[in-house]
Amino acid sequence: MIKAVPKRAIQPTAQFVQSWTHAQRSIFRLVDGKRSLETIAQILNQDLEKVLPVVVDMLKIGWLTL
Repeated sequence: MIKAVPKRAIQPTAQFVQSWTHAQRSIFRLVDGKRSLETIAQILNQDLEKVLPVVVDMLKIGWLTL
């Protein structure tokens, strides 16, 4: 069970967000500093294993923090 709670590290413009994948936009929209990764996956009706790689990429890029 993963209890990590991501936070937004940037405040992107709408134009910048348009260049993101659907998965990135969906996850970023749900990141509020309160929801866990498990909760985000549940809301998206996705397995955590599908959400994690996208979150890891977003962490590496610097869009999210933990």
